[in-house]
Amino acid sequence: MDHAVQPKRMRSLNVKRQNPVVAGSEAKSELKIDIRENSLKTRLKRGDLVTHWSGQGLKRFALMLLDSSRTVVPSRVKRLARKGLRKLNTVQARMRLVAGIRPISEHGGWDRGTPINRYYLEQFLSEFSCDISGHCLEFQSDLYTSRFGRRNVDRLSILDKNASNRAATIVADLTRPNDLPSNTYDCIVCTYVLHLVPEYETLVLELYRILKPGGILLVAVPNISRSFEEDHEMWRFTPEGLQWMMSRIFGAPNVIVRGYGSSLAAAGFVRGLSAEDLTERELNSQHDPHFTVTVCARVCKMERDSADG
Repeated sequence: MDHAVQPKRMRSLNVKRQNPVVAGSEAKSELKIDIRENSLKTRLKRGDLVTHWSGQGLKRFALMLLDSSRTVVPSRVKRLARKGLRKLNTVQARMRLVAGIRPISEHGGWDRGTPINRYYLEQFLSEFSCDISGHCLEFQSDLYTSRFGRRNVDRLSILDKNASNRAATIVADLTRPNDLPSNTYDCIVCTYVLHLVPEYETLVLELYRILKPGGILLVAVPNISRSFEEDHEMWRFTPEGLQWMMSRIFGAPNVIVRGYGSSLAAAGFVRGLSAEDLTERELNSQHDPHFTVTVCARVCKMERDSADG
């Protein structure tokens, strides 16, 4: 934040002090504009009062302490400043839940920390990390396979239908005829892909085909969330919907579905809060099926199904 930039109200007062000859209709007009722009209703809409109440002055002070180019501050003081700054950001975000019409983050919380939906996804992947092993496949990039599979991953393929993706080792569209061999992968990590695909059932049938007998498919899809037009999102899935769709292809006994979220987590995620803005208890104490943010599934291709591929 530029400390040289003064609030609009302060600038208008300085103009009057420096130019005492300013009077009459011009001064009255300026005062009316200043009052209108800083009215309680307007400031609430902009979220300015929330920023003020959450300790904006303390926030600026903490940022100053962390700016090593300006001053030399002991590391212990910097750690305390960082901790205080995180708390101030959290207080501000929590208050913004009920103030203003714009989201706190335009990027789903990525710019604030860990998005709430990704926090839940990582919980799911941690629970089933032992399944991420052998020859694995992930979409677009190695975002989760190496992180959660670690040394259990013998080989990793990255699939994308876009040939411009340099991280991709396989370029193919699984909703169209392709050359991928059947019964190939021990584990497929498919996170936040199905809701982007018009023919998502065709894609799931292909994932079934290329999985080895006994192979595991780990899936994550959104339920309650904002949409991003640039991603051309098509669908949302409830836990029941994902269970039904996967059971049709893999068989009901081979499907485990997890739903994560609550009314608070869903509201926070839509408004742009990050997982760091909520406590562990608030995120995990009770997952409410009426307000599911993230839906995940662990799906197994049974040994006897290999003949079907």
